[in-house]
Amino acid sequence: MSDPGFLTKLETAIQVTAHQAVCALYEFVFVLWSCPELIPPMYRLWEHSLRISPYTLFEQEPPTTPSPEVEMTYGEILLPTVDKLFHKLALGPDDHIIDLGAGRGRIVMLAAARGLPATGVELLQTLVDIATHATKGYLPLAQFKQGDICDADLSEATLIWFSGTCFLKETRATIAQRVVSQCKEGTHLISSSLPLDHPQLPVIEVYKGWTSWGRSPLYIQQLQQPSVETSPSSPTL
Repeated sequence: MSDPGFLTKLETAIQVTAHQAVCALYEFVFVLWSCPELIPPMYRLWEHSLRISPYTLFEQEPPTTPSPEVEMTYGEILLPTVDKLFHKLALGPDDHIIDLGAGRGRIVMLAAARGLPATGVELLQTLVDIATHATKGYLPLAQFKQGDICDADLSEATLIWFSGTCFLKETRATIAQRVVSQCKEGTHLISSSLPLDHPQLPVIEVYKGWTSWGRSPLYIQQLQQPSVETSPSSPTL
């Protein structure tokens, strides 16, 4: 008699593998036809992933964080989804994108290939090295920095990309406060799965896009000035 648990695991594994294969094909066609500038850096990423998967890298190189088992979750937004959001926001060469928790740097690479200056901040030095190597000689507008996203300088950003689903509530609150205190009014923020909760960062649109874990909401937020509460007028004596 078949083991129901084994069959469930097998079904899940088949579904995951099928999703990954479809995603890979979708991105391959996108890069080939829509953004050939990405072919060399993406080949370098693929070449490296044959040796070390980014999904298990943090297990081999655990960072010094209070709770890596909670916050070190890895996932990727598919490049066609990212590209659609870039176009939706009508970004140009005067914009600056900062990707917090950049991983292998794919969002930064796509931005640079589209002529948009971009910076990726990533905790794991190995991922920073992989991204830097992949873009060297091909995408001069892309740069990567190793560091804690909670200490990142966001003052030059006009768009901040953040994977809300991967971080604790406390981290999301810290990032929201840094956006409000450092960025200019009108700065956009895109957070996957969960928006940043702050009264000055209202959600202006929710876009459903494809990711490595399935279809997920992407929250587009925009920094606004604090609302001014008017106090009741004093009685005239």
